[in-house]
Amino acid sequence: MTPGRRFVVFIALAATLSSCRRPAASALRDDLGREVRVPAPVARVVTLAPNVTEIVAAIGCSSLLVGTDNFSNVPSSVASLPKVGGVQPSPELIARLSPDLVVASSSGSPGLSSVLASMSIPMYSVRTDRSADVSRVMTALGTLMRCGKPEAAKVEFEKQLSAQRRSRPSHPRVLFAVWPDPLYVAARETFVDDLFELTGAQNAVAPSVKGWPQYSLEAVIANPPDIILYPRASGRKDGMEAMFRTDSRWRALPAVSGNRLFAVDEDLFSRPGPRLPRAAAILNEILDSVEKRK
Repeated sequence: MTPGRRFVVFIALAATLSSCRRPAASALRDDLGREVRVPAPVARVVTLAPNVTEIVAAIGCSSLLVGTDNFSNVPSSVASLPKVGGVQPSPELIARLSPDLVVASSSGSPGLSSVLASMSIPMYSVRTDRSADVSRVMTALGTLMRCGKPEAAKVEFEKQLSAQRRSRPSHPRVLFAVWPDPLYVAARETFVDDLFELTGAQNAVAPSVKGWPQYSLEAVIANPPDIILYPRASGRKDGMEAMFRTDSRWRALPAVSGNRLFAVDEDLFSRPGPRLPRAAAILNEILDSVEKRK
């Protein structure tokens, strides 16, 4: 064999061996409808939202996690993992972790997928706007990452959530105020709205208002809540309580004048993930306590 022929054979063999080592990729569509080429098997995962991190852990795939966003703190084992940023994650920090897959929330990190694609890092976005989405995403991520026991986690999640279903003679009107100035609320067609319905309450936000919008005090007065929930995080808690105290229009509302104001764990009530049954249980405790006062 001539030297030139041996060189051609060597190059062909090297290419073949390289292709054998490279994980096969499957073209899948994420919840944004984007085609994502996901390698198999997935061995290194970075998550970019706390609820996504919790879902990955709940289905038994936390061993694949090599990094998370700055806000992921559950389970405690993720605290020691490298952090890649907050609302705007750093592509450079993500790339340093050499992930096979990045999993993000469909509501965050706009434009990041194209940046990561240029680095040959696939990003798969999941939508968890409603409580039913959590079960679906458990199954999807388990299939995607080929790990854990997603179906068992899904069944247990649904069982625990169903156990919190209540039927009440009255349907207390509940407002979840998530930010004081300007006021932002959990409106209709959200997982919080689903929790209200599950526990026998109703959302005090007008039926035409959806998502997590800015909301006027005039709209609150027009649809007065019986109960107000708000985050107990120090900054927002202080702002909310000052607003209730100092503004006579807030003080005139039944929920405020009747002292039916409840500071709740913002992580539980703002993360559509496997701990939603716990949020529902707390909401039931609040609703039960208000009913007993009557």
